[in-house]
Amino acid sequence: MLYGAVKGLVSGLGDKYTAFLTPEETKQYLSSNKGEFEGIGTTLRQEGEYAAVESPIDGSPAKQAGLEPGDIILEVDGSDMQGKSVYEVAATIRGQAGTDVLLALFRPESSKRYEVTITRAKIDLDNIVIEDIEDGYLKVKIYKFTEDSVEAFNKQWDSIVDQIIAKNPKGIVVDVRNNPGGFVNSVEYVLGEFLPRNSMIFREEDRRGNKTEHRVNRDGRLLNMPMVVIVNDGSASASEIFAGAISDNSRAKVIGSKTVGKGVEQRLITLRDGSTLQLVFQKWLTPSGKNINQDDPIVPDILVDDYEEQDAKALEELKNIK
Repeated sequence: MLYGAVKGLVSGLGDKYTAFLTPEETKQYLSSNKGEFEGIGTTLRQEGEYAAVESPIDGSPAKQAGLEPGDIILEVDGSDMQGKSVYEVAATIRGQAGTDVLLALFRPESSKRYEVTITRAKIDLDNIVIEDIEDGYLKVKIYKFTEDSVEAFNKQWDSIVDQIIAKNPKGIVVDVRNNPGGFVNSVEYVLGEFLPRNSMIFREEDRRGNKTEHRVNRDGRLLNMPMVVIVNDGSASASEIFAGAISDNSRAKVIGSKTVGKGVEQRLITLRDGSTLQLVFQKWLTPSGKNINQDDPIVPDILVDDYEEQDAKALEELKNIK
């Protein structure tokens, strides 16, 4: 009863990125950040009275079932999800691997309601994966900028860079499609590999309008590596910082479709009973001063909507770099 009242108060603030999480919801949220959980494999975002699909993980049951970013979740196993937070909906969807969950969804693009039964699975996600594509080129897929800690993610990234250098590719495609974000410090660390020291990464702006600049503070090992970046409508938050910094610093072309538009930083405040408050405390601006939001997301240099065509176009552009 108390949790419900607190959720109601927080919901009344009218900020879809501010939320109250019960102890169980907090546990599930933190476990998903580590890349290990049982469910269908998608992140969610708030859209008015409902939760919507944000970023289906490549290869996950959600992706295989055809869920797309923006799909509104109306019901889960027959239960109405109106008025439920993304964390309540996520807790309802999750369950033991091998069991089924029935979702009723609405797709705004086609104004159609549809239902799909999805078998839950254990989602054990490597946050970064290297893939050989062709002709001596590599794809670096970053699923999330998270791990158990910033330090753990950065250590994993260092290992990936070691592998890239050992392979000595002609160029790389950095793929942040369906990447919901993660640690700000980690995306800064990754950008430090590609941008010269002191390059502007982004600005933070607090509620009083005070701005703080974030710049590259190290010497990267891939400064001269030919590269392109792919984004889509499932790229959010830290992945938008990544694409915005790469584009604004003219480091590489960004290819794909418009991103989510989630340019805010959230802070998790843990309460005595293990519940948490997720609060927005500042927004992000790209180096050019763009405030990333749903009405003004990251727009790629080259717009390509189809997923497979994005891959083909990225490789084509990479091969054209001299």
